[in-house]
Amino acid sequence: EPLSYTQVAEGFGLRSTQVKELDELAPALQDALSFGDPCFIEMVTAGEDEVIPPVAPWQRCVQKDQVCNEN
Repeated sequence: EPLSYTQVAEGFGLRSTQVKELDELAPALQDALSFGDPCFIEMVTAGEDEVIPPVAPWQRCVQKDQVCNEN
Protein backbone atom coordinates (compact mmCIF):
# COMPACT_ATOMS: atom_id res chain seq x y z
CA GLU A 1 0.00 0.00 0.00
CA PRO A 2 1.39 3.44 -0.91
CA LEU A 3 2.38 5.89 1.78
CA SER A 4 -0.48 8.18 2.85
CA TYR A 5 1.04 11.62 3.30
CA THR A 6 -2.25 12.96 4.66
CA GLN A 7 -2.16 10.37 7.44
CA VAL A 8 1.46 11.27 8.22
CA ALA A 9 0.48 14.94 8.46
CA GLU A 10 -2.45 14.07 10.70
CA GLY A 11 -0.08 12.07 12.88
CA PHE A 12 1.83 15.32 13.47
CA GLY A 13 -1.40 17.08 14.39
CA LEU A 14 -2.00 18.88 11.12
CA ARG A 15 -5.33 19.18 9.42
CA SER A 16 -4.90 17.52 6.03
CA THR A 17 -6.74 16.91 2.80
CA GLN A 18 -6.01 15.23 -0.51
CA VAL A 19 -6.70 16.90 -3.85
CA LYS A 20 -7.06 14.63 -6.86
CA GLU A 21 -8.76 16.94 -9.37
CA LEU A 22 -8.02 20.55 -10.30
CA ASP A 23 -11.53 21.70 -9.37
CA GLU A 24 -10.90 20.47 -5.79
CA LEU A 25 -7.88 22.75 -5.33
CA ALA A 26 -9.55 26.13 -4.77
CA PRO A 27 -11.97 24.85 -2.09
CA ALA A 28 -9.13 22.99 -0.33
CA LEU A 29 -6.98 26.15 -0.29
CA GLN A 30 -9.87 28.29 0.94
CA ASP A 31 -10.60 25.79 3.70
CA ALA A 32 -6.93 25.64 4.73
CA LEU A 33 -6.52 29.41 4.76
CA SER A 34 -9.70 29.95 6.78
CA PHE A 35 -8.73 27.28 9.33
CA GLY A 36 -6.11 29.51 10.97
CA ASP A 37 -3.63 26.78 11.86
CA PRO A 38 -1.09 24.92 9.72
CA CYS A 39 -2.66 22.55 7.20
CA PHE A 40 -1.32 20.00 4.74
CA ILE A 41 -2.69 19.64 1.21
CA GLU A 42 -1.55 16.65 -0.81
CA MET A 43 -1.83 17.12 -4.57
CA VAL A 44 -2.05 13.78 -6.35
CA THR A 45 -0.26 13.85 -9.71
CA ALA A 46 0.84 11.30 -12.26
CA GLY A 47 3.86 9.29 -11.21
CA GLU A 48 7.24 9.72 -12.85
CA ASP A 49 6.80 6.39 -14.58
CA GLU A 50 3.55 7.64 -16.18
CA VAL A 51 4.93 10.89 -17.59
CA ILE A 52 7.04 10.88 -20.74
CA PRO A 53 9.92 13.32 -20.26
CA PRO A 54 10.78 15.76 -23.04
CA VAL A 55 13.55 14.55 -25.31
CA ALA A 56 15.94 16.87 -27.11
CA PRO A 57 15.92 16.52 -30.94
CA TRP A 58 19.51 15.25 -30.99
CA GLN A 59 18.60 12.52 -28.49
CA ARG A 60 15.76 11.34 -30.73
CA CYS A 61 18.23 11.06 -33.63
CA VAL A 62 20.68 9.08 -31.52
CA GLN A 63 17.93 6.76 -30.34
CA LYS A 64 16.92 6.14 -33.94
CA ASP A 65 20.57 5.75 -34.99
CA GLN A 66 20.30 8.70 -37.40
CA VAL A 67 22.48 11.68 -38.23
CA CYS A 68 21.02 15.04 -37.18
CA ASN A 69 21.51 18.45 -38.74
CA GLU A 70 20.92 21.07 -36.04
CA ASN A 71 21.01 24.20 -38.22
